[in-house]
Amino acid sequence: MHRIDGPGATVDNKFTEGDPVGGIQATVVTDDWLNDIQEEVMSVLSAGGVTPVKGTQDQLLQSLYKLLQVQKATAFIAAGTATALTLTPSPAISAYAANQRFTVKFPVNSGLNPTLNVSAKGAKNLKQYDASGAKVAAAFAADQVGDVFYDGTDFVLLDPLRGNSQATEAVLGSVKIATQTQVNTGTDDTAAITPLKLATLRAASTIASSPATMTAAGLITLPHGFGTVPSSLVIEIINLVADVGYVPGEIVEISASGSGDGGTSSVSSPNATWKDATNAYLRVAALPTNITNKTNGIQSAITFARWQIVLRAIK
Repeated sequence: MHRIDGPGATVDNKFTEGDPVGGIQATVVTDDWLNDIQEEVMSVLSAGGVTPVKGTQDQLLQSLYKLLQVQKATAFIAAGTATALTLTPSPAISAYAANQRFTVKFPVNSGLNPTLNVSAKGAKNLKQYDASGAKVAAAFAADQVGDVFYDGTDFVLLDPLRGNSQATEAVLGSVKIATQTQVNTGTDDTAAITPLKLATLRAASTIASSPATMTAAGLITLPHGFGTVPSSLVIEIINLVADVGYVPGEIVEISASGSGDGGTSSVSSPNATWKDATNAYLRVAALPTNITNKTNGIQSAITFARWQIVLRAIK
């Protein structure tokens, strides 16, 4: 390639139409300059893999598109599924090559370990960089537009959703919100528990019978719905009328043995609890239950009529 240098070219190698009156010659378009221009254009077509065709006026443009994968003012819209995307750029690529870059509009939310297949040249993993600089599976949203870059091994999403790197004990990133099922089962170490879901879990993990006035040898049956044997049972008694140092509204947690002497005396006997995968049970003592007097610390028998009793099952 060279600047025009034939007869009539200006001193800075430009064209002039000349001036007959002033005796200035018009520039002669020489064959070597025209051949240089032609071959320069042909070299672009050749590099772009475009065969010249007489009468076609956009082949230089098509070659540039192929060489640069320039996109005509819009992103290529991907197709396929959340894990197996396809892309059909125009013009199509003839083979994968490092540094290829495409602007892509994603049709779906990302799935697990997505791939991208461009011009049917084979699926390649679609990755992004996490906070540590490691390549991880890309995360994207439906209708998101982003650039993907082929590094010779994988496609890398250069515009990932903010904070989409999976957080770990060692990597700063983001975590998804756990479902209630994930919270309940407690086996997923990559999802975050919200206060509401934790409260729901706690509520679902504990069930209590309605308060009932204590009666000698009374039976409480509590269907728990856990589908498994509860891990533990708790007995609570609620004071209704002041008794052994307690005032109305105070709640005392008692053991199943329920008496200071283990139920061996003739004046007190223990409460009994047992459980299975369906129900929890409480048998109130036939004789008065001893508890520690709140005022003086002495074991004292309560008056059943002054107390209500509750059985609580914990999953």
